[in-house]
Amino acid sequence: MNTGPPAQVTGISPVEGVPGTKLTLRGEYFGQSALDLTHVFVGGIDVSPSARWFSSRKLSVITPLGIGELEIVVVTKSGGIGTSELTYIQHVDQKIGPQEQVSYWPEDERRRCPAIIERGSGVAKQEGGGDVVDASLAATGLPPAELARLGIPLSDTALMKIYPHTGNVLLSEPDFDPMLFLLKYYKNASFEDLVMARNNFSRSISESGAHDSSSIIKANLYLIFRCLEGLEDLRIEMKRSNVPGGTDYKLSVGQKGKSKPKEGTVETRLEKKLTDSWNQGYDLFKDVLHCREAANSARNVLSIMERFSFLFRLPESIRKTIKQGEYNLVVNDYKRAKALFATSDNGAFQRVFTEIETVVANFRETLKSELLQVPIDVDEAIKRIKCLEQLDVDYDPYWRCAEAFKNWLIEQLRIYQKRYQDETKPPPETPKSPTQPIMRSNLQNRMGKQQLTIQLVKQVCSLLSTQCVQLWRLQIICSAASPKVKTSSERGDGQQSLQAKYQNANIEVIHLLANCIREAVLQPASIGTLETIQSGWASTCVQEFRNCCLSLPLDIVPRDVQSVLRRLSYDLRRHAVRDVLRTSQTTTESLHFKENWEVEVTDNGGSITQLPLAYENVVAESLSRCRTLMSSRTSLEDSLFEAPEYHERFSQSFADVMVGFLSTLQHLAEQIELSISRQSTSVDATQDGSGGSAEVTGSQRSIVAQARGVLLLVNNADWAARHANSRAFSAYASAGFANVEDLRTRVSNGWSAATEKLIDLYVRIRSTYLCGPLSKEVTPDIALQSAIITALCNLSHIHSELVLLLGVPSTNEDTSNGNSVVGYTGRLQSIMKSFAVRLSDAIRSRS
Repeated sequence: MNTGPPAQVTGISPVEGVPGTKLTLRGEYFGQSALDLTHVFVGGIDVSPSARWFSSRKLSVITPLGIGELEIVVVTKSGGIGTSELTYIQHVDQKIGPQEQVSYWPEDERRRCPAIIERGSGVAKQEGGGDVVDASLAATGLPPAELARLGIPLSDTALMKIYPHTGNVLLSEPDFDPMLFLLKYYKNASFEDLVMARNNFSRSISESGAHDSSSIIKANLYLIFRCLEGLEDLRIEMKRSNVPGGTDYKLSVGQKGKSKPKEGTVETRLEKKLTDSWNQGYDLFKDVLHCREAANSARNVLSIMERFSFLFRLPESIRKTIKQGEYNLVVNDYKRAKALFATSDNGAFQRVFTEIETVVANFRETLKSELLQVPIDVDEAIKRIKCLEQLDVDYDPYWRCAEAFKNWLIEQLRIYQKRYQDETKPPPETPKSPTQPIMRSNLQNRMGKQQLTIQLVKQVCSLLSTQCVQLWRLQIICSAASPKVKTSSERGDGQQSLQAKYQNANIEVIHLLANCIREAVLQPASIGTLETIQSGWASTCVQEFRNCCLSLPLDIVPRDVQSVLRRLSYDLRRHAVRDVLRTSQTTTESLHFKENWEVEVTDNGGSITQLPLAYENVVAESLSRCRTLMSSRTSLEDSLFEAPEYHERFSQSFADVMVGFLSTLQHLAEQIELSISRQSTSVDATQDGSGGSAEVTGSQRSIVAQARGVLLLVNNADWAARHANSRAFSAYASAGFANVEDLRTRVSNGWSAATEKLIDLYVRIRSTYLCGPLSKEVTPDIALQSAIITALCNLSHIHSELVLLLGVPSTNEDTSNGNSVVGYTGRLQSIMKSFAVRLSDAIRSRS
């Protein structure tokens, strides 16, 4: 009764073969032990005697005779008849008979097919199952039933340790030793196992037919006697021929005739007969033998081609592998072929290897051309360099790649430099019409040149942060691998080391890069020229260079390169600071173009225009930009605050920026002065009946308006000195700039002198208005009293104008800061005093 599930075969190995193949079955429920396995059918034939049970999921059998698809069924005691999802495909090699014609010479070999062993019903199987072993056990002469029962035989080494005697374990050998035989194959057998082995031997002898030899003798008894007689006659003749004088020989039975002498001994004549028979046989089968030799030769060639197919297919394989980009596989195949066939004397191998060398030589050139196609990624370059190194080239691929990269960088820098020079070259001079806007054209050209300069700096910085970094990475890898590279012919010329070559290449590239930027950026320009109109381009160049330096991996940047970049950064920032100061000074000196005379009234500062506020913004922005440029923002920058030249010159340069505002005021004052009519002004007074009152003419009203403009300029200067300059000095000191007192002294001195000039101009213009009525050409002596009254009224009007424009002084206003301005009260008193002196002089001149 079945107590478990049926066996199921889910996998076989191999899936096809010939009879006698060891077939491994895998699946489930193959039995709980070897005793549980009863039958294994392959193609309907029970092969269980050859089955070997390993586990409930694995067993092996020997396939029986049969062709086609063979079904596999496993039968167990616990599960009954099992199932299989697979079939085994079996085929039998074709046997060529003597009468069959084929296009090749068949091998004269006989395939042995193990016999199908059937197990008796009363024979028990050992735990762990049996197995049909290899041909070495079959050659022992053991019965098939015993072969199925044998386990793993004892090795010869272990057998010699147990029983150190000479002998043989083969039953058919003359020196057969039973003790060795039993120890080798039955070392763990019990008495019952030996009895079973004896029975198997007896059964095998009875089944094979013990009387076959006697039946053969009975059937061929006549031929056997003829052979024996012939051998006996041959023995007698050979014995007689060896006796001196013996020349006759006895006729064999059934022969008639006389004996006649024969030349030579029997051995000689026998040898001659055998040689003649061999020659006749060779002549008879000569064509067949030639065909066999040709077939053997062709078979040998095919065997060699199959054996060395790797070599014959290697040229085309290398070509395909190169197209696929698998360079390492090409190198490995070539080195393997070179190690095996480079020294071969075979002509075919030499021809094939010569073709391989040609393909590999082309491959070397391909790798070299790809290596020199820069720019190239470092990983790709190293991949090709390693291949060239293994292909035994006569040059150093590391240095070749680095040199090509260096030359490409130099070429790119020269292209950038040449393009910049061509685009910034001034056009040829052409005659211009008077109406052509020459100034605007020059300004556009200058602005275009600055944009080209910024573009050049961006291109050079991009080249530095990308391709130069790739070059340094390549040099580091090459320097690390250089001890492993054999000395080449290139290294032999001169005593210069590879490290020195790399260093010289870096210096050449970085110096050319620095000079390219210097020639474009570090161009001197004086104040007031067109270069100072478009500001900020030098700072933009510095910012681009800073961003480039921040992106550089300093761990791979050579020290020589870092020193050159540090010096270049210093020069660029110094030039940018000068550009900022120069531009700021030009801006402050050009503020008069923005003056629209819109008056703003402050609480304590009187009336001012927009110029002081614009001036303060320019100074603050200039100070902030200078601080940014002079501070160290990258590892390749040194602070400009510590430079000696800036301790000496920066305060002077920044003072020029601040004092430039006075030039703007002076320029506006000159415009006012030039706008006043050059003709002498006169006062046309019409008197009424009571002595009359004087009215100023239109010319005098123009003078009054212009004088107020000059007074606004004076107040602008005072307000800028009290507020804008004070805040600028504080920001200057807090930013860490040196020589604050020197800056304060320079600005204050310049401010005082310029303010006095503006006051003098105002007094001079207003004096004309004040003293005009006292002029002899205007007022006769009889009307002098009335003219004096008019002049005093004008003085009162001037005082009101001063109070209106200069403002009301605040009790909290600090007028003690410094040496830049005079206090409000002192300013008003000094101006009124000047007017009083001029009025008294005019009156005294009429008295």
